[in-house]
Amino acid sequence: MQVHTAQGLPPIWSKALKRFKDSTNIDLEAIDDEGESPRPGLITVKDAKSLSTTVHAKFSSNKKLKYGPDRILESCKRALVDVDCLLSHVMDAEQGNVRRIIIFRSFAALFLSANDNGSVNAVVHLWDQVPLMGSSLANNVPASDRAPFENVLISYVTLAGTVYNVIKKKHHGDTLSSDRDVKQVLSELHWAINTLQWVGECFHGQMKRGWEHTLTEYASLVGLDVQSPNFPRKVTSAVELQAQLQALGFKESATVVQLRANARELAELIISRRIHGLEGVDIDPVVLGAFLTLIEASRGKATAVALIADLTAGITTILRRLPPIAQESESSAAVTLAQIKASTLRITGEGAKTLRSVSVPWMSSSLFARNDKLQSTIHELAWLVENAPMTYAAQGEYYTASTSRFADIWEKAIRRYTASTGVDISAWAAVQHIDALTSIETALENGRYTFQQEHKKAEEAAKVVGPVVKFMKTFVDPAADLAEPHLPGVKLAAVALEKLLDAADKLGSSYEPILSLFDALSDFLDRMRVHLTSRPDIEIMEIHEEVLAEMLVIFGVITGRMNKGFLGRLTTGDDDIKAATTRLQALLDKEDRMTGALVLSKLNDVKHAVEEGFGELA
Repeated sequence: MQVHTAQGLPPIWSKALKRFKDSTNIDLEAIDDEGESPRPGLITVKDAKSLSTTVHAKFSSNKKLKYGPDRILESCKRALVDVDCLLSHVMDAEQGNVRRIIIFRSFAALFLSANDNGSVNAVVHLWDQVPLMGSSLANNVPASDRAPFENVLISYVTLAGTVYNVIKKKHHGDTLSSDRDVKQVLSELHWAINTLQWVGECFHGQMKRGWEHTLTEYASLVGLDVQSPNFPRKVTSAVELQAQLQALGFKESATVVQLRANARELAELIISRRIHGLEGVDIDPVVLGAFLTLIEASRGKATAVALIADLTAGITTILRRLPPIAQESESSAAVTLAQIKASTLRITGEGAKTLRSVSVPWMSSSLFARNDKLQSTIHELAWLVENAPMTYAAQGEYYTASTSRFADIWEKAIRRYTASTGVDISAWAAVQHIDALTSIETALENGRYTFQQEHKKAEEAAKVVGPVVKFMKTFVDPAADLAEPHLPGVKLAAVALEKLLDAADKLGSSYEPILSLFDALSDFLDRMRVHLTSRPDIEIMEIHEEVLAEMLVIFGVITGRMNKGFLGRLTTGDDDIKAATTRLQALLDKEDRMTGALVLSKLNDVKHAVEEGFGELA
């Protein structure tokens, strides 16, 4: 019997299959292996037809779920059409339809996990949120460029595994749509589909195709005809935008003044990140025009103006972290910058659509926060900006001396985490998006981490874990002075911390050594906090990077001990933990010495400058 595996497929498929197995405990590569005990029903699934047959057979004896199969299959019909379209672009037949079998078996595993009305409803409603490809999105794409199609296909597999895990934990129904991991994977899928817009034979072809798709999407959001001679609206400068805002005649207030200031700063920021060598595609004037349209949608109402002021401030905070690219030629870095501006345009369109969809009496300060699509697009923008320096560096257009050094630090830390836990955390591509620190903070505030001790330990957990979270958040908060685009590894540590706490909370008996270790870690970090009041020199930043990476290692050691049941070894006397904390101590001592030296050096510089000034006066 032929064994279908990921062999011969790009490496991203191996990671996707491992991620699916981590979520479901189902090894899709072993389904056809006669030596394995196959999951009932999955072995027969090869395509859409066999998927339907298998799902109907599963529910045939359950009268309560008589209509379950038809509801599930009908809900995902359009997505299955997209899958077929995508598979046609990667020539799946060359690998014996391995991709097709993997995808449909992942769907089958999800559908077969729905064993009650609540989970059936959850799966049905899921497909209402799954983004679909436009009819022309996959057209005119070079046959040689398969990677974007592969990314969309593996996102479907990841989505199926993630939702399977949520359903098996009985966290479905109304909570499925708000589950953080599900929302994150949906965002990944949305971004992967959006990326198809920017595939082309050449730089100008990519830019033209991507921007045309973006304008079409924006036009549908704001209810305009893309063929209209007045579309798209253009504002050529920050000065013109300010004049147009004044002409709206909004009643003067502190919020209106703040909005105009935010709009001016944002406009200047967008224009300063110019794409060089681009002809025939007006991007910046269209984005500025979209901001004017968004502000008009407020109708001058105080709540709406405040919402837009906050939104523009948030976008500005994200874009401030984007370094300008010093390039005059065609490059993938320029395409990335165009994608960032396209995401900004979609945010303004979604914001305008949201404001127009509600009457003034129903408008609230949480209107934008409750819009999942808007929030997803904002997360997409932040992710693009975070990863832009990597693209720039690959093109030789942006590079800091620290970039390769930081990459080495995190690569070693990830290897050590994997050695301790058996989990390749780098396979979790979504960690670049996941706001794990906010999730942990909320759990601590709500007293969720009780370690099976009712609520006795919730307050203690918040006391000792809180400082660790606060320290880490300093490096990922877009508003923080220390936040840097080259610190994506912090989010790996954040996800590792959340997984550690979730595991420890379920075990219960591990709470004393866990809290003791966090208490010690908090003491370490408390010493460093004094130096976190301003942007440090690169030498200090490198030490911070190593401290954060060491925390990932420590989290891995603790998690590994719990996974193996060695709860008695969760003490500072454990050799591995002792070695990690010793390294942490050495790093903090080094930071103390270096900070003192840098302060002394800067004081001497000031002293010399003053002496020279007095010398000239004399």
